[in-house]
Amino acid sequence: MNTKQLRQKILDLAIKGKLVPQDPNDEPASKLLERIREEKEQLIKEGKLKRDKNESYIFVGDDKLHYEKFADGSVVCIEDEIPFEIPDSWAWARGKEIFKGLSSTKPSNDFFKYIDIDAIDNKLHIVKAPKQIATKDAPSRASRYLEFGDTLFSMVRPYLENIAYISDELKDCIASTGFYVCSPYRNLNSEFIYHLMLSKYVISGLNSFMKGDNSPSINASDIEGFLYPIPPINEQQRITQTIKELLSLVETLANDKVNLSELIKKTKAKVLDLAIKGMLVPQDPNDEPADKLLEKIREEKEKLIKEGKLKRDKNETYIFKNSDDNSYYEQIDGETICIDDDLPFEIPDTWRWCRLKEIINIVNGFTPLRSNPNFWNSNDIPWFTVDDIREQGRFIQKTRQHISNSAISKNSNRIVPENTVLLCCTASVGEYALTKIPLTTNQQFNGLVIKNECKEILNYLYLYEFVKTLKNMLILESGATTFNFLSVSALGEFLIPIPPYKEQLLIAKNLENIFSYLDNLETIIKGS
Repeated sequence: MNTKQLRQKILDLAIKGKLVPQDPNDEPASKLLERIREEKEQLIKEGKLKRDKNESYIFVGDDKLHYEKFADGSVVCIEDEIPFEIPDSWAWARGKEIFKGLSSTKPSNDFFKYIDIDAIDNKLHIVKAPKQIATKDAPSRASRYLEFGDTLFSMVRPYLENIAYISDELKDCIASTGFYVCSPYRNLNSEFIYHLMLSKYVISGLNSFMKGDNSPSINASDIEGFLYPIPPINEQQRITQTIKELLSLVETLANDKVNLSELIKKTKAKVLDLAIKGMLVPQDPNDEPADKLLEKIREEKEKLIKEGKLKRDKNETYIFKNSDDNSYYEQIDGETICIDDDLPFEIPDTWRWCRLKEIINIVNGFTPLRSNPNFWNSNDIPWFTVDDIREQGRFIQKTRQHISNSAISKNSNRIVPENTVLLCCTASVGEYALTKIPLTTNQQFNGLVIKNECKEILNYLYLYEFVKTLKNMLILESGATTFNFLSVSALGEFLIPIPPYKEQLLIAKNLENIFSYLDNLETIIKGS
């Protein structure tokens, strides 16, 4: 995988509503498109725009299907045309609904700056210096003057890679008719439109219309009839900002192979940061909020305590959000304390904060006496150390060493089940793994075992991704004497953001895909 593919992955997530979270307070895109239609009517009245005889707009019916209404009043179901699902707050629009499509014009001054296909160097929106030519030497047809925020989209090259964003210093130039000028209405974010036109969905989709053997090209009608996903305007701005941040990291990767490993590490850290802040995948309003699940767990726990099947934790805590002041509070030993200052960042409304000890049992490892051969000359129980990570990676299928049943007879509670997250809290602080077999560990590692009553609220894959973000905090909290050490009780006080369960699965899946791309990228570039 190369950096171009990585950019496309980021853009793909962006245009499908999977790069940043949806905000339920955002005005839906359908309202945005209504305002664009009003803007269009005003331009027609002012004579700046011609009315489209085939004018139409797309809407979602009561049956949740997509329909298109035309100027003559006819309505057609276009559900079969919809290429993929988008969030409920988004909308689909034809190119003619979002681009002004102003007609071409001949330059009136003696000299002008002219952008032809060769002016674009295929590095995103970088444009070479436009040609200064005399009006008498201009092509027989020339496109209208460009405005800041327009996107030039090549219609004449087979792969449609020549796409440029018109910056402030390039406005008032004139572009070749080999380009379609994507001039968005003012209610749209022009940078989002630029990134949308760079996406694989748009490029591949429009490329399919390419016709001609010697000089293949597409028509303006192909672009104007194509379907584009449109987010709410505020989300367009959030998407644009996130794309800038991620593409900046990708561009650095492309330009600096020497520091590749460190840069990929930073990219992963950024993606993880987005994930645990609720900014990697969209929130689904139909998901049951985490606080509802936590309440069910607490009710079940109280029931088990009354039945004598569970002992009450002496240090039990409970974190909740007060709807009156939107602050977080924690109940500790009957006392309620505001913990807003303890929270490291904001999370979506459907998420909740928990202490690790509320939802997991922390199982510390041990090392049997080396001097007793009866403890070691056996294949009974896999015994995990950091060496197993170095030999086989983060997913543990086997261990180099084993201990006997007799070695663990008094420590049977130290065997952790499969899908337990293993976290090092001394010496190699922050090392982590996920075991796919039951095992026990040496004393450097703790097994983070999700409590039985909490398995419906916390997924082990989300927990595994979360612990990747803890290293700096673990080092800070463990201090340094002879070596770093963090106690089980101290680890239990760490805060974890809990999304709805379905969202946890989606986060874990997206992280797996992105990290796989990054790992492949590192392998390929290192070998190049």
